[in-house]
Amino acid sequence: MKDQHDPTGYARLVGDGHYADAPSGLRGKFDNVRRTWEDQITRFAIRPALAQIARQAHAAGRGVRVADLGCGAGEGLDLLLKVPVGSETALGRYLIGWDDIAAYHGLDLCPTMITQAAKRFAALPQTSFAVGDLADLGHLLRGQQPFDLYYNSYGSLSHLDDGQLRRMVDGVLTHQSGPCVLLIDVHGQYSPEWPAYWNYSRDAGAPRMQPYNMVWMYPESEREARLAEQKDYRIRYWRGNELRQYLQDIPGVAERQRSLTFVDRSILVGRHMDTACFHPGIKPLRRAVNALFEFNQISTPDDLHADLLPSTGDPHVDAFFTDYVRAWNALVDWFGRLLAGDRTPPPAEYCAAGGPVPATLREGMEALIEQSKRLAWFNPGDPEANLLQPQFGLLLRQLEFHMQRGLGCGHGLLAVLELGSVTGRR
Repeated sequence: MKDQHDPTGYARLVGDGHYADAPSGLRGKFDNVRRTWEDQITRFAIRPALAQIARQAHAAGRGVRVADLGCGAGEGLDLLLKVPVGSETALGRYLIGWDDIAAYHGLDLCPTMITQAAKRFAALPQTSFAVGDLADLGHLLRGQQPFDLYYNSYGSLSHLDDGQLRRMVDGVLTHQSGPCVLLIDVHGQYSPEWPAYWNYSRDAGAPRMQPYNMVWMYPESEREARLAEQKDYRIRYWRGNELRQYLQDIPGVAERQRSLTFVDRSILVGRHMDTACFHPGIKPLRRAVNALFEFNQISTPDDLHADLLPSTGDPHVDAFFTDYVRAWNALVDWFGRLLAGDRTPPPAEYCAAGGPVPATLREGMEALIEQSKRLAWFNPGDPEANLLQPQFGLLLRQLEFHMQRGLGCGHGLLAVLELGSVTGRR
C-alpha cells in the first residue's frame, strides 16, 4: 500500500534497496540488459544532441546545465557522464565529465528518492535536488537559471497524464527561451510485452492511463504479493506518431523545433518479457539476453529464438516487426551454427541487399568468426560463455539500434527534441 507521504509508491522500492548501487546480473533493476544494452541505447540516442549543447556551452565559456525531470536517486546523471564520443576520436573518452557540468538539478515527486540522491551526491557542489510535481515545472524552476538539457530517463514521464505532460513541456518552453534539448522517455505502446495495449489509445473513450507494475524488481516468489500492492499503478503508453503529433500541437514547439528524433529501446527484451504479466506465455527473451552477458552463463539458440508476433493492427508496425524478428532469428541461427562448428554462409550473404540482416552488422559478424578461430589462448576458462556470447549480445544490441524506427515498439520510447531560440531572443 502506498504511504500517504509517498504519492508515487516508490518509497517502498527504495527501502527494499532496489535503488542502491548493485552489480549487474541476471535480474533486478541493474541487470545486464539495463547496464549493457538499455543504458547504451539511451546514450546512443542522446549523443548528437548532447554534443551540440556541450559545444554551445563551451563556446559561451561555461559548463552544461542539466535539469533531471523525475531524477529518482540520480542514476540519470551517471548515464549522462558516460556518453561515448564515438569511434572517430580517442577511445575511452566521454562527451562530458564532471568538469563540464555547471549545474545538475534533480526533481522528483518521491521524497525518499530525493533524500537518497542528495546523500549520494552531497560532496558535489554543482548538484541540487528538490521534491516536486513535474506538472508544476514552471513553478518549480522559478529562480533557477535556464538549463541546456531538460532530461529524464526510464519511462519517468509515462507517469504523467496528457494534461500534466503538456504543462511540463510548457514549463520548459517558458523557462528556457534559448537553444536547449528536451529528452522525453516514456513507455512504448506497441511493445510485445503488452498486446492488450496496442490499440487502446485509438479509442477516444479509453482511459489514457493504463495499469502497470514493477514486480520485475522482485524474485518470482514475491511477485504475487507485490502485484496486489501495485494494483493501482497507472502509466501512459505512447505510439511514436502519436507522441510526435502531441508535441507539435503544443504552442511554441513547432516554431522552435530544430529536430525531433524518436528511438525505440528494448524491443524484444523489455522487463515484462520475463514476467509475462501483460502477455501470458510470451518467451522470456530478456532472461536469455541477460545470460549472454553473465560470467560462465550460456544461452542456447532455442533460448534466444523469438516467436512471431500477432498483428498489431498497424501495417507499418507489423512490417517492422516482421523484418525485425526475421533479422533477430537469422542472427541467432547463424550464431548457433558458428558455435556448433557448422559451415555457415558468409556474413556478406546475410547482409546483402534483400538479406535479413542490416549491412552495418556485417563487420561485427566477421569479427565473431575471427574470434571463434582464436580461442586457445583463453585457458583456463569458458571462451564460449565469456568471450563469444557477450559479443553476440552486443551484436543483437546493434541490431536493435540500427533497425528501430521510433514507432513505439519497445519497452521504452525516447523523443529527443532540439529547440532553438524564441524569435528575437538569444
